[in-house]
Amino acid sequence: MVERSSPRRPLLLVALLVLVGVVGVGLLVGATGGESVRQPSAEDAAAQLRSLDGFAATRETVIERGNETHRTVDRVHRRFGDAVRIERRSGPGRVDLVVANASGRWQYDRDANTATWYDVNGSAGAGFDRIPQLLARLNRTADAADGAPTRGVSPLPVVPAAGGNASVDGPAGAATDGYAVSYEGTDTVGGRDVFVVSVSHAGGGATPVANYTQTLWLDAERYVPLKRQTGWTQGGERTVVTATYTNVTFDPEFPAETFRFQPPTNATVERAVAPDQQRYGSVVALRAAASMSVPEPNLPADFVLASATRTDGERVTSVGLRYVNATATVEFAKIEPVYRPSTEGERVTVAGRAATYRTLGPDRSVVWTCDGTQYKLTTTGVDRAELLALADSVGCR
Repeated sequence: MVERSSPRRPLLLVALLVLVGVVGVGLLVGATGGESVRQPSAEDAAAQLRSLDGFAATRETVIERGNETHRTVDRVHRRFGDAVRIERRSGPGRVDLVVANASGRWQYDRDANTATWYDVNGSAGAGFDRIPQLLARLNRTADAADGAPTRGVSPLPVVPAAGGNASVDGPAGAATDGYAVSYEGTDTVGGRDVFVVSVSHAGGGATPVANYTQTLWLDAERYVPLKRQTGWTQGGERTVVTATYTNVTFDPEFPAETFRFQPPTNATVERAVAPDQQRYGSVVALRAAASMSVPEPNLPADFVLASATRTDGERVTSVGLRYVNATATVEFAKIEPVYRPSTEGERVTVAGRAATYRTLGPDRSVVWTCDGTQYKLTTTGVDRAELLALADSVGCR
C-alpha cells in the first residue's frame, strides 16, 4: 500500500521537492518500516540513470483488456546503449527470444524453429529518458500549490522496448494535451524501496482515448521503474497493462554470450531487409552527407542535440534531428517520398501550407508537405502552440 505524505507536513514536503538533487536533506520513512529514502530528485535521477550500465531482472507483464487477461513472464538482461536479451519464460507470443546488440537484432520462434535477423541497431534505450523530465516538472513547480499536480508532461512508453519492438502497443491516439504528474509517496516492489509517481490525462485535445493514467514505481536508489501500470479506455473498452520487475540486479557482470545468438543448425534463418541508417555527431556533418537540406527548428538555447541521422532505403530517404532539454524532447524529420498515415488529425497551417496536427500516444506531432517532401515535428513536453511555432520556424527550408 502506498504511503502518502501527512497533510500536517505540506511545507516540509514542498521544501524537499524544490531542493533538487540535494542528498540527505530531509528523509522520508519508507514502507519497509525503519528504512529511510530520499525524496525523488530530477538531478539525482539523471545522474543515477547515466551511471547505470545495465540490469538483469524477471519481468511479468499482465494485460487486462475487457474481459480478457494475458500474462507473460520474461527474463530480461539489458546493457544500456549497447545490448539486450529477452527470454520468454511463459505466456503467449511467437517470439521466444530477442537478442540485440550494436550489429543488429535476432528474434527466435522456438515452435517454428525460425530465426529472423534484422540488420539494424536493435539496442534501443530502455525508455527511461523521460523519468528525469517527469521529476523535473514535478520539482520545478512543487511550490506552486500544496498537493497540486504538475501539468505539461508526457508518460513513459507502456512497456520498455524489446530490441526496438515494444512488447505491448500503447493506445493509438492517446492525447498528450493536459497530462499531469503527482508524487504519491513511497512503497516497495520486490523488497526494494520505490518512489510512486502518477501521470494522468487532465483533459483537452481531440482523441478517441479516454481516462489515460500511468503509475510508476521508481527504484529509490537507481530510479529504474520496477513497476509501471498504464490504463486507457478506447472504443468503450478498458485496457490496463502492468509490468513488474523482480529479482533485479543492477550492473551485473554479463558473460560475453549473453548478447550473442547462434541459430540452431536445423533452424530456418530469415533476413529482414532494413534501410541503412547512419548517425552523425553534429548537424554540420549530417548536412555534408545528406542529399537534401537539413533545416533546424528555432529552439530555446537549453535544448541540445541528442542525435542526427540519415536513412537511405529502397522505399524511403530521410534525415532526422533529435533535441532534448531537462523536461522536453523535439524530433524533426524530412522524408521522401511522402508517407500518408491512416490516422486522422486536426487541420492546421504551417508556413502558409496545409498541415495535420495529431496526438499519438505520449507524443504531439505536426506534418506538412513541401514540393514532394514531407516535414514532421514530434514533441513531448512541448505544448500545441509551441509546437506549431517551431514548425513555422522550419517552413519549407
